[in-house]
Parts: sequence; structure tokens; C-alpha cells
Amino acid sequence: MLGVGSKRYRWSEKRSACVLASATPRALAWLRALDAAWFCGSAVLHLTLPRELAERYPIVDDGDGAPVFERWRRAVDLVVRADGPAHPDGVDGSALDERRLRLADAFRRDDLLAPVPRELIDAGYSAIIADAEGYIVEEAASARFANTAARVRLVRGAKWSESSRGTNAIGTALCEDIPVAVVGDAHYERANRSLVCYAAPIHDPTGRVVAVFDVTSDVQNASPLADALVTAVARVLEQTLYRATFDRALPGGLSVIERLIEKTPGPAWLVGTDGRIRLANARSSRARAQGESFGVAWEPLQRAANDVGFVVSPENERLELQPIEGPDGVTIAVVAFSHGKAKPKTTSVHPAFDGIVGTDAQLGEARATASRFARSTLPVMLLAETGSGKELFARAIHAASDRADGPFVAVNCGALSSSLLESELFGYAPGAFTGASASGHGGMIGAASGGTLFLDEVAEMSPALQAALLRVLEDGSYHRLGDTRLLRADVRIVTATCRDLPAMVRASTFRNDLYYRLRGATIALPAVRARTDRVELAQALLEGLARATDWCVVPKLGATARTWIESHSWPGNVRELKMALAHALVLADETIEAEHFPGTADAARPSTKGATPSRQGAEAIAVQAALQNANGNMSEAARILGVARSTLYRMKRRHGL
Repeated sequence: MLGVGSKRYRWSEKRSACVLASATPRALAWLRALDAAWFCGSAVLHLTLPRELAERYPIVDDGDGAPVFERWRRAVDLVVRADGPAHPDGVDGSALDERRLRLADAFRRDDLLAPVPRELIDAGYSAIIADAEGYIVEEAASARFANTAARVRLVRGAKWSESSRGTNAIGTALCEDIPVAVVGDAHYERANRSLVCYAAPIHDPTGRVVAVFDVTSDVQNASPLADALVTAVARVLEQTLYRATFDRALPGGLSVIERLIEKTPGPAWLVGTDGRIRLANARSSRARAQGESFGVAWEPLQRAANDVGFVVSPENERLELQPIEGPDGVTIAVVAFSHGKAKPKTTSVHPAFDGIVGTDAQLGEARATASRFARSTLPVMLLAETGSGKELFARAIHAASDRADGPFVAVNCGALSSSLLESELFGYAPGAFTGASASGHGGMIGAASGGTLFLDEVAEMSPALQAALLRVLEDGSYHRLGDTRLLRADVRIVTATCRDLPAMVRASTFRNDLYYRLRGATIALPAVRARTDRVELAQALLEGLARATDWCVVPKLGATARTWIESHSWPGNVRELKMALAHALVLADETIEAEHFPGTADAARPSTKGATPSRQGAEAIAVQAALQNANGNMSEAARILGVARSTLYRMKRRHGL
């Protein structure tokens, strides 16, 4: 409570009367009067001041827009003494080394004070880096100021948070998260009132304060230039930290994102967690330049980037989004690519997806999402296990797109060697290699021009092929093997994989720039064992098989067959289910039971009570299905099962296959 003459005002009432005043002699006189009446360590502030000073300066500002009274009140609440101890809180030894190394690792540089102009030190200042808790981890003092710095404990290991030292530039910058100037008598501790301190917080890409940069000198050295330099150096350190975070998150770091944005044909941006644009290419509009607000708030932008991969801006602009995750998995930025004005949304699923049967909720969501993205120009990535219907989805996406009248070309990247895949994908010139066709080969990319190219098992591509594919995605250009002519193809690329591509990116076995270009829209397809409509799916597949083979009567699925279908793990997914049904269709008459499925009659015949097959029986079925799906190719069958080829041989012998 503040007393003026016979009147008393509560702090909440007086705060509205705040006036901004620089640190003039009258303002300093007010501070000295305030200091004279101060009860150190008191939980309640009680002052009686000269009426003329209190009326003219109800709350004195120290020059940067924050009232000293409010800051000092925080110190009282923290029970900090203005005549505090000569040796405040701090750390040394290994504890100090650990704090310093933590910051050095975050910035990926050992000399944290490298950006500080030497002229600032020569002018009599001490340059300081403190961590997020206010501990000084790095300092460099001029010879003129070294003794004072030691006296007031501006040394490594000392703690300068507000809870330890009251109002001071380091602690107050941490508390208020803004650049701060604390001049002379504005310091809370009496021992520091001969100082001038300027400090600015340093944020990581998520906006969290991780450090503070401060310069301190004798109060007679106060200078607006030093104040401005502190903020400038803090921004340089912030940019260093920003790049270091990207270096840890992505092989190639921020440079990869810079090249990607610059090479993008349309407008593209890198948006930070503050919703402002960090990078923008030359195609971007003046309204969306570097440093400007992106126009879409960070929270919905991040959510859309991680969920559906696109957003429509307030200006009805369709934006493709790619989230960038830091080392700890937190999204640190979003890359946005403009695809022009958005088309009117529709909630209906295109008839091209009618052939994908099932009532499972995950499948329905995948169908609806794929239908919406089919009408866009974005690349689509399908994430699913082998045999889950990836090509069926890819064909439906093509049929529902504006390219439906063009060709659909499918390539299994995992079924061909690297050299053969290159020649098949890009084609080759006449006589390019021994055995090459005399007329050459146009390649799958050329064959898909005007349509859709589906690359299954894209994770199996070699690094050289990944680089070549990236060029196709960027501008449609490519070379045939042995041909110097630059060819161009207008293709939409749909990819599929069962591998963990983010993990491969982190391990540098898959190009991060290619991953971000392919991941225009990501759609996950459920495995058969995860679907709630397995029996319904089996019945639909059975009817299709019967029609395809001119079967007179479509058998029904009996109780034991239904139980077996529900309980089996289906490692081969839809392919295995379809093959098992084809086997049962031959053996059954009007009703299919569990005993009609391959491998169950001798390996694990279920009882009439619906007992599940043994592990041996399930393994036999999986091996047989994999061999059938791979047309007897042992390497391909082993890849389907996820085992070594030698293991597959042993499994074959064990089951007499």
C-alpha cells in the first residue's frame, strides 16, 4: 500500500495512473525517497512520500516501459533483501561445467561470446551469457571493469535471477521475456546501484527462453548504442541457435530447407512457432515476406501440418504443409507451399473408391482423405504393410483425379535391383549398356507423362535414384541412361512404403529433402488384423473370386471360418486373405469352414468350438501366402515376411512346403 499525505492507495488502483518517465533527476529523487522508506524483507510495501513527487511520478519508469515499482514489488514478494549477502547463490566445478556444456551443445559452438564486438569490451563493459535459470556460464570483462565485476559477483557460476538478486537486467529479462535496461538506482540491491546493465533473452525455435545476453558497466558508461548492440547480438545468437537446432533435426540442417524453398516453382515459406516467416522465396508476395506474419496462427497451422498436411488460408489459398520436428520430437517450424486458390470442398467420396470395400472406421477415414487429396496436385504417400491394398488406393486416387484420362504406371522399387530400377524408371538411350535395346527405352516416367506414377516400396531406392527422383519432383526434368538430352515429364507421383521413413531420414539412409517433397499428403492404411470388418472383407473377396472363376454358387462363411478369420494375425494382409479364400473355394461346397483354409487341415485344424490355429499353422500359412504372392521368388517372399532368406528356407523345410 502506498501512502500520500492523508490518502492511501492500493497498488491495483495506482497502477492505472502509471506515467512513463525517463530516469531524470526527479525520477531518481523519487527512487531515493522510496529506498529511504523501504523495509527490507517486508511482505507488504508501506511508504510515505512527499506529495509533489508522488503526484508527479505515481510510478516511475526506468526508461524501457516497465515500472520500477512493479519490479521491486516482485523482489519483496520473493523475500530478497536490498542489502543482501555479499556472496549470493551460485555453482562451480562440475555443476558449472555441465551448465556451460549444455548451452554450448545447444548452440553447437564453444565460444558463445564470439558475436560480441570487441569494441564493447574495450569500452569498459563486461559481456555475459547466463542460462535460463540466471546462472552466468560465460563472461568476458574489460580490464577497467574487472575489479567491479568481481566485487558484485558478475562472475561465472553466480546466479542473477530475480529470486537471488532482485531487479537486475539478467533476472528481469528472464522474468519478463523482453530486452531490459536497468540503470543505476533502478537496481534492487544497493550494491548494484553503481551499475548500468542491458540484457536481452535468447529463444529457441519453439519460443522458449534458453539463455540471456547481458552487458554491464559502471553507470557513467550508460549508452543507447550499448542497449541496441545487446539486442542485435542476442538476435545473432538466436539465429545461431535456430540453425543449430535444425542441424540436429535434419541431415544438412537449415540449408536443405533453404534450397528446397528457393527451388520450389511457386511461393514457399518457412514459418516459425511465433507465426512469423523465417524464410521466403522470390515467388512469395510482398505481404508474405521474411519477418512478416504468415497470416495463419501457429496452433492451427501446426495441427494441420501434423494431421492432414494442408490448410486453406483466410484468402482461400490452398497451402501444402510439412512439419519440421526438432531432436525432441517437438515441431519447431512448418514449411508451407502455395498451390493457388482452393477448390470448393466436398464431403462426398469419389465413386473411384467404391471398389475399396469395408466398413472399418480407419479404412473409411483413409478413403475419404484419399478422395479429397485425389483432386489436388499434391504428391500422396501411402503408409501400409505389404498386401494392404496400396496399389488399389493408388489407382483410385488416379481415377478420381484430373489425370484420370492419362496413364497409370506402377513400379515396385523393391522388386528390382538398383541398376535395373534406374533403367526401367528413367529409360535408356540406344546402346547405353550391353544388352540394351537398339531402339532404347523411354522409361516409366516418360510412359506416365500426363498421368500418375505409382512408386511402391519407395524406401528401397538407392541414394543416386533418390537424387534423380527429387529433380523430377522439383521441375519434371530427367535424363535417360546414356543420354545427354534433358527430358521433361508431367507426372503426379504417388508413393507407398511399409518402412519408417522418418527413422531412415534420421539415419541418413533416405534423403530428407525428398521425404518432405513426397510427403505432400500422408494416408495410413490399416492392416487386416487391425480392421474391425475382417469377416465382411472376406465375404466380399469371396464373392469377387467366385465371379472371376464363374463359380455357380458362392459359398457362405461358416462359424468356424468366421472365428478363424477373426483370430488369425494375417501377416500377408489382403493378399494372404484372398489366397486363403481361393484355396477354400476349391475345397468347400456350400459352406466354408476353417478346415478348408490352407495349412489348417493338418497343421492346426480348429475344433467346432472355434479354437484358433497354432503358431505352427499360422506360420505355415504365412510362408505359403508369401511364396504365392512372390510367384516363388525366395528373396521377395523373405522380404514380405520380414525374415532372412536362409530363415525362409528353414521355414519351408519345417512345414514341408
